[in-house]
Amino acid sequence: QVVGKSIGYLAQYNADIIKEINNKVLRTGKMEMYETEFKQTDGNITNFETRSVPRYIDNKIAGLTLHIRDITQQKKMERESHILKTAIDQIPVGVALADKDLNLYYCNSSGLGLRGGEKGELVEIPKNAFANWQVIQLTGEPYEINDLPLVKAITQGETMKGEFIVKHASGTESICDFTASAIFEDNKIIGGMIIFPDITKRKQAEEKVIASLKEKETLLHEIHHRVKNNMQVIN
Repeated sequence: QVVGKSIGYLAQYNADIIKEINNKVLRTGKMEMYETEFKQTDGNITNFETRSVPRYIDNKIAGLTLHIRDITQQKKMERESHILKTAIDQIPVGVALADKDLNLYYCNSSGLGLRGGEKGELVEIPKNAFANWQVIQLTGEPYEINDLPLVKAITQGETMKGEFIVKHASGTESICDFTASAIFEDNKIIGGMIIFPDITKRKQAEEKVIASLKEKETLLHEIHHRVKNNMQVIN
């Protein structure tokens, strides 16, 4: 399908650009690399990575040698990874990822928003910098690094569930419901993920309901007491 065709045949959508790149290689004698898309007769798109290398005869550039590699599957994986990352970044709950060596390498926008402060202090950090997150227990006590849910999930290979508090850079606190799990590949732990939605408003609503129930219970107790006294007076 391609033998005997011009170099631009494999660059259906950007032939002029590819022609200029190859001409640059002929002028400068320096290798260039570029990517192209090719539409097959069945309608499928094939992605190519091409290295354009000058070919010499008697120390003079006599043409080009093109090293073409099919990267269709790689590009597909990159697109899927980009879509997945975009989706995770937009969900309204905190999500953070760490590798098997306990380096925190990703946190979505919701998670970063709960903590506030400089992103460089919260992402792409080693285990000994996890304290930057100001994650504390519901009792108000700070976690020891090795007791942090994400650390325990990775080191023990278990799913950790519970609640903790994330202290914002401004001083405000958010109560989060967390689930931390190890990530496995071929039965080996390659990292971990923690999901931590902000449940502060839900907790506040629950506290209001509990307070309201206590008030009603107190009121009913008072009514019962007064009715009982009145009955005694009548008797």
